[in-house]
Amino acid sequence: MFKQRKISHDLLSSTGRDELGHREQTPQQGEPVDRYTVGWICALQEEYDSACRMLDEEFDDPVELDASDDNTYTFGRVGFHHVVVGCLPAGRYGTNSAACVARDMMRSFPSLRSALMVGIGGGLPTLSNDIRLGDVVVSMPNGVFGGVVQYDLGKRLPNGDFQRTGHLNAPPNKLLGVIPEIRKRYNDPRKPDAIAEHLRRMDDMPDYRRPAHDHLFQAHYTHQGGDSCLSCDPSQLIQREERKGRVVGVHYGTIASGNSVIKDAAVRSELAKSDMNPLCFEMEGAGLMNNLPCLVVRGICDYSDSHKNDVWHKYAALAAAAYARELLIVLKPTKVASMPSWAVEVKTSIECISGHMQEVQTSFDEDRLHRWLCPPDPSTNFNAAIMSLAPGTGTWLLNSKAYKIWKGNRGLEATPVPPIWLRGIPGSGKTVLSSSIIEDCAGLVSSPTTSLLYFFFDFTDAEKRTHDAMVRSFVWQLAGQGSNEMRILSELFSRCNGGRAQPSRKHLYNTFGDMVKGKKDIYIVIDALDECTDRKNVMWLMQKFTSWWKAELHLCVSSRQEKDINKVLQQIVPENGRIVLDKERVNADIHHYLRRRLQVDEGFDKWRKLPNTAQEIERKIMDKADGMFRWAVCQLNSIRGCLDLPMLRDTLSSLPDTMEETYSRILSTIADSHKNYALRILQWLVYAVRPLMIEEIIDVLAVSFNEEGHAFDPRNRLLDVEDILSICSSLVTIEKSGQGLLVKLSHLSVRDYLVSSHTQAFFRNSMESETANTAISSICLRYILQLDTNCYSDRRIRERFPLTTYAVMHWPIHARAAGEGSASVLRLIEELFLLQDESFCTWVCLYKNSVSSGWKDHVRARKDRLPLFYASLLGLTGAVKLILDKGISPNLYDADVGTPLQIALHQGNIDIVECLLARGADPNLKSGVFESPLVEAMSQDREHIAVRLIEYGANPSQTCVEHGCALNMALAKNLATVARCLLDKGANPNANYKPHGTPLQIVSENGNEQMLQWLLDKGANPNIYRGKADSPLQKALYYSRPQIVDVLLRSGAEAIPSICGPALERAAYDGRLEMVRVLISACSHANSCKGHWGVALWMASSSGHEQIVRLLLQKYAHMPADFVGLALEWATVRNHHGIVKLLRQR
Repeated sequence: MFKQRKISHDLLSSTGRDELGHREQTPQQGEPVDRYTVGWICALQEEYDSACRMLDEEFDDPVELDASDDNTYTFGRVGFHHVVVGCLPAGRYGTNSAACVARDMMRSFPSLRSALMVGIGGGLPTLSNDIRLGDVVVSMPNGVFGGVVQYDLGKRLPNGDFQRTGHLNAPPNKLLGVIPEIRKRYNDPRKPDAIAEHLRRMDDMPDYRRPAHDHLFQAHYTHQGGDSCLSCDPSQLIQREERKGRVVGVHYGTIASGNSVIKDAAVRSELAKSDMNPLCFEMEGAGLMNNLPCLVVRGICDYSDSHKNDVWHKYAALAAAAYARELLIVLKPTKVASMPSWAVEVKTSIECISGHMQEVQTSFDEDRLHRWLCPPDPSTNFNAAIMSLAPGTGTWLLNSKAYKIWKGNRGLEATPVPPIWLRGIPGSGKTVLSSSIIEDCAGLVSSPTTSLLYFFFDFTDAEKRTHDAMVRSFVWQLAGQGSNEMRILSELFSRCNGGRAQPSRKHLYNTFGDMVKGKKDIYIVIDALDECTDRKNVMWLMQKFTSWWKAELHLCVSSRQEKDINKVLQQIVPENGRIVLDKERVNADIHHYLRRRLQVDEGFDKWRKLPNTAQEIERKIMDKADGMFRWAVCQLNSIRGCLDLPMLRDTLSSLPDTMEETYSRILSTIADSHKNYALRILQWLVYAVRPLMIEEIIDVLAVSFNEEGHAFDPRNRLLDVEDILSICSSLVTIEKSGQGLLVKLSHLSVRDYLVSSHTQAFFRNSMESETANTAISSICLRYILQLDTNCYSDRRIRERFPLTTYAVMHWPIHARAAGEGSASVLRLIEELFLLQDESFCTWVCLYKNSVSSGWKDHVRARKDRLPLFYASLLGLTGAVKLILDKGISPNLYDADVGTPLQIALHQGNIDIVECLLARGADPNLKSGVFESPLVEAMSQDREHIAVRLIEYGANPSQTCVEHGCALNMALAKNLATVARCLLDKGANPNANYKPHGTPLQIVSENGNEQMLQWLLDKGANPNIYRGKADSPLQKALYYSRPQIVDVLLRSGAEAIPSICGPALERAAYDGRLEMVRVLISACSHANSCKGHWGVALWMASSSGHEQIVRLLLQKYAHMPADFVGLALEWATVRNHHGIVKLLRQR
């Protein structure tokens, strides 16, 4: 019997050929396994079905298949090649599954010479690669990569960058040798379209026909939901010219392979700009390339974005199979026969890849978590500090009793470990001591029950100044200490909508707590608390630490002695844990440091040759050090520059007394020719938003302020980076990081001095915030205006011009800090926004971090609107005025982003809002994703702006999504002035919007008496309310607003017994005397309420509310005896003696 085939034979006729003229595919007798030379591997059912249709003949199973082979195959022939088609198990994808199929193939078919991995993939369309759905991509080496790259195999560097590791083999030369012939035939219009002919082999299956629509959306536009794109905005489609020529476009180059599906346009764009330059994504190729000679062929079924769906799957699978068939037809059997068997190669490689799979997946997951959590890396601070740690430094601390108790009291849950607090003056060496503690404790963490966490607050790095930064860093450090901790972080990632939301502070605390459960000892070192911008939160957390974890917590913190820090830490840290860095202790460390540097620093070689000179240097500095570690470092740096003995002795005899005098001398020694360089460096290091790379500082210095010629010329760059240190000796340091070399101020005391009134005259005015930020923003703008717009690629521009990223992103911050009215800054903004179209478009593209054709065309098409939009977005008031002065309408709008007024309001740029309104902006114009300007202002609680909008004509009766109407919103948010203004301008006090209700219902709930009276004065009816919802009176009763209830009743609210009676009972039970008074008054005329009086008496008596009992007895002389008796019984049982007495007198 022949085996049942998956190929449909309904079209076969008695002539031996099907209706399309193809040879009949009747199964033939099984062939020996050694006849098969080509393996064809698929991952999905549609790929498998397409592959089988490409066979000229099918054969029965060979009888000698390996018994342990788990695969199901189809056997057949394409041209002269015997082919075995294998498919991955249903529901199994990825490199590991592909390797498993190859493993079993190797056992059963040791004579196989090569393989094809044929199926579908996600395309990466770019300007240079016009890839469309249904096209085919073939893996081909490009000189750097072998044709397939595993993009998610690598490691996370300390700076957060991802470094790919490993190398995949190229396809075999015999298969690559066929490609030129295929391309020649396919590109020749005189030749028949062979691939199109192969596509017709499945014409009898409508599901495999080419779909009608090929939609590529803008990269920034995400899918709007549903299985199709029917809900997506057609205006967001990228318009492409209709392609002419062959039915299937074929592309050759790099295929990116990984273990997850890419459906994010941002990730697609990021990888498209990488050095890989991939044409498509897929999930199996990397599992084969190093295991057998393989060529990967992929049909493009989607664009690897959120619009991904299955519509093109079957056709794309068919297109790839058609190409593979054509390749085998062109490939000569003699070429295959000359290739070696791959059985031996596969055996070793298969074992290897399975071992790598867990590493691959772990690396990918960690990369995703790191990008989401964004934890700062404290190791850069630690490494910089440890470099200056001379042998013997800090031994007094490490040998102290307090430290030994702190470090050594391990795992003793009954004995809490007292925290230690290192206190000292600026420059006393606290950071070096913190680093020595971290280094000393590093050996304790070999046990999984012990963790060491540390963080350095750093005034030079905005990412290391906050409480949240510290907590994120702690969580990430813990996650790297074990698989369980990483699992806990992954669970947090999942709870945050798969990383689409950021974790709250509470979530981070809970995650931190879950990670340290089971730990016996947790060492936490926090350095430079005084450099934290929200240290109240850090100190609150430290207090919680000491209550959350008892004996297992070893907490160490260092700081200057500042009032707020002293107040809190004195409550947390016992007296014996408060370690003051007094002069004697610090001088001991200074002595170790001086001796070490004088012995090993090559700058002191000449003084070591002179008898006793090094000792003299050491003695002179120690005589005046006075516990100032930083001071000693600066003096030694100064002495290092002495040229001869007289100069040395003169320097030693006139050492400055203070840090201020030290810094003043350093500035005074800067050569006049270098002072402008020094000033620019110091301005940037003091006021820059983030730490700067050395390449960025070099370009900062290369920008010219001359009006003639180019503002920036790469030829003007410093040739030696060491010159930066020589220009600003002792004030600046260069620090290694994962990204490269960072230039930073050498100490917080340097910044304190530079911004003080004691700075040298040449620097003083220029270091003031407004002046310095004017200079910085001017440099940024000049740099942007000088960018080479012919460098289309974002990556290319940033590589050639290292300051680009900083200048593009941060010039508006500095422009605002400069007081944007600065004439020089405003001139540059005008040039960028209004005069230099190319520069403006380049800046916008870089700012949006996208250079796809869609976005750039979008920018150019809307150039007239963008300057005002961006000026409003970035808070550039002067620029807005300048643009409006040029006649640009303030009422421009865009369907996506709204109006300038909406943008400015959303960003909180209030000066711009005032400016736009004064220049005629329509306060009722609404567009894009925002609410109306009035609603947006109220949502931000900007009462003044809301009133101004109303005064400028905002519709007082306008609706809004959240509250129904503007009046309801003002009342709900207690914006009294806005509510009054809306009422005065004609807002309806009886407006009734489902499901939000009426204005009276809202104020009855929130209890604002003044607003209530305004509404009633304007004619609000207390008996109008929404449907079955609570009336205003019911709202006031429910939320216990006695004054509101009173006003409503006096204003005509209907006192319905079924509402007031139960409310009276509840108020009596709760002891709310004022509410009881109001309700008694309201119900006194309603006989149907009298039954509730008795229940109220019982409730008040049982709860012990004597005043309410007395009031009820006074107001209701004919209280039924049964209720009095019941009340007396409960009051007696609960020992409310006063109430018992009242009731008995009754």
